[in-house]
Amino acid sequence: MRQLERQRALSKDGITTAAALTTAEATEAVSAARVKTANAAIVSARARVRVIEESLENTNVRAPFDGVVIKKRAEVGETVSPFGVAGQATREGGAIATIADLHELEVQTEVAETSVGKLSRSLPAAVKLQAYPDADFQGRVREIFPSADRAKAIVEVRVTILNPDEKVKPEMTASVTFQQPPSKAAAGAAADRALSTAPIVVVTKRAIAQRGGQTVAWVVTNGLAVMRPVVLGPERLDQVEVRSGLVPGEAVVLNPPETVQNGGPVRVKGA
Repeated sequence: MRQLERQRALSKDGITTAAALTTAEATEAVSAARVKTANAAIVSARARVRVIEESLENTNVRAPFDGVVIKKRAEVGETVSPFGVAGQATREGGAIATIADLHELEVQTEVAETSVGKLSRSLPAAVKLQAYPDADFQGRVREIFPSADRAKAIVEVRVTILNPDEKVKPEMTASVTFQQPPSKAAAGAAADRALSTAPIVVVTKRAIAQRGGQTVAWVVTNGLAVMRPVVLGPERLDQVEVRSGLVPGEAVVLNPPETVQNGGPVRVKGA
């Protein structure tokens, strides 16, 4: 560019020749063309980098929720696709693994058509595992399927386990006992008797937390944090009455973090 300006200045003063000016202009045009070519190459290279980055990102497989891999469905070097490929079982559907959220487990059970009318969503239930018959787990009806099996005369019901621990594993055999709520009169009489005889449990509000839309407290048992659903009563300044779920003398976790896990180890401060 400077050479072209110099030649133009010399040509204006009549010092240089027209051929020298033409040569300088041609050289400038070639240089400008080379710059444009280089810029185009840079744009093309950046586009290739983006394509490679996207291809690299596509090699990452992310689960839609946090969980534990309970079954591997593909081997290293095997070709998989969301729509399945030749040689892969149709039932696999391109899956590479099965994961489960062990903090949200439920029981799939079947109820006779003649009894399904007694059930409703959120109905409490007791769950027992065949492997641990002495362990009791609290449950709640999550879903009653809208259709029945005409051949078996049954309706499928899903029951959420409210207090699972490390004993509960996917695909275990379990039995469910639905707990029918008492009549209003019986409930009122029972409540009056309970209030007159049972001690009142009061805890600080810092011991109460919300997990999955449920009010819970974390009880320390043998050095482990155990999640316990609770029913609250009236508040008393910075404390709240617990009508069910806790018993007098139990140690609870204050300000439980989101990372605390049911059955996880805890250390009592000062111990």
